[in-house]
Amino acid sequence: MKATPDAVPEAMPSCLRSARKMSESEKVARVISVGGGKGGVGKSIVAGNLAVAFAQTGARVILIDADFGAANQHTMFGVDRATTGLGDFLDRKVESLSQVASETKVENLRLVVGTGAVPNAANIPHAQKQKLMRHIRAVDADIVVIDVGAGSSHNTVDFFDLGDARILVVTAQLTSIQNAYGFLKAAVVRLLRNACESKEHIKIFETALGAKETERIDDILTRVSQASADLETHLRTVLSGFDVRMVGNQVAESQDMGIFRGVGRMVRDFLGVPLPLAGFLAQTREIHDSVNRRTPFLLSGLHDDNARAIQAIAQALMIALPTPEPRRGQAPAMPEGQDVSQVLRRHPRIEVDWVAAIEHAGRITSVRIVDVSAGGVGIVTRLRLSDGDKFNLILNQPELKLTIPTVVMNAETGNSRVGLSYVAEDGTPLRILKAARSELTR
Repeated sequence: MKATPDAVPEAMPSCLRSARKMSESEKVARVISVGGGKGGVGKSIVAGNLAVAFAQTGARVILIDADFGAANQHTMFGVDRATTGLGDFLDRKVESLSQVASETKVENLRLVVGTGAVPNAANIPHAQKQKLMRHIRAVDADIVVIDVGAGSSHNTVDFFDLGDARILVVTAQLTSIQNAYGFLKAAVVRLLRNACESKEHIKIFETALGAKETERIDDILTRVSQASADLETHLRTVLSGFDVRMVGNQVAESQDMGIFRGVGRMVRDFLGVPLPLAGFLAQTREIHDSVNRRTPFLLSGLHDDNARAIQAIAQALMIALPTPEPRRGQAPAMPEGQDVSQVLRRHPRIEVDWVAAIEHAGRITSVRIVDVSAGGVGIVTRLRLSDGDKFNLILNQPELKLTIPTVVMNAETGNSRVGLSYVAEDGTPLRILKAARSELTR
């Protein structure tokens, strides 16, 4: 079995073509982090081959081995002695990550070699970590893939949380499932704690944390609401944008699929985030031998189920990733031919097909909602709208009857697709996202 679709991506998607048109001073790389909770589940294999799949579409990719103290991507790519690496950046021998990105045998793919077995490498100081995270965002590439280390330390989960999209690699073994859940819970808790914008909010959140391992995130946020309803709304909005997907690895039996689905349900129920199965890799001799050959299995020339699965996962991620935001101080530009719903989108979108209406210029006009996010909605309409137009969006779904003040953020002449942003910051986006996710699980 494999992920869908089966087709190999042959051309760079429009979202990346538009990113390539931005100037170097404007561009911010999209980041995909790959973690696994424990060693041995195959996260480095998944990260390395995903990076290859992205590069094969024409995107400029940098793979960063952030498994501090136990880096091995250089071995998997056949790099014997890299002249520079992450250690040089952390030691301030170079000014940017691009200076330590080594060429690989794969066109469009560069590798930032990890620190290896260096004492205390896994315990980098907070200031160094923050600097590294800033530079990852600013690196000269279309896509950055981070191979995150094992364990649930703050350093590890912070690099996992850095991703615009996150991949959790899990096997069907009980120990892998337990560690993956613990790792993901640590990442969610850390994300919410870092989203607190004042010392007072941090104190409220940390006071609300329970000591039980089975504590539900929803229960924690309910306790937060007792001290600050605004903070609860803010944290639930942040949580709604947490894009994480599962990749099953070392699959030997069809019954393993039921185990992965069970993991997804457990994460949704206890952590409050969807964990869709992006795809899975079967346990094969080819993957095992590719490590010993020191060449990613995607380069073996075999178009087997595992190769198609990795390519399909990469293609889905490239479509879902938000368009890079301009750097601070730069004005955003609407790339020619770009779908307006993806321009400057900071939150993952959920595709829907809802009939709605807008109240505009004293008239009620039907529109179709095609996607929703924590920041707004995408609609299709024949009305001629302009950026800055304000009107009420009227929803009349069976479980969602709302009138929402909105403003047009992205409208193009000749394009029927329009992006709307919510005007009021209240609990409305959460209700809309909940309804959209409910449809997905039916």
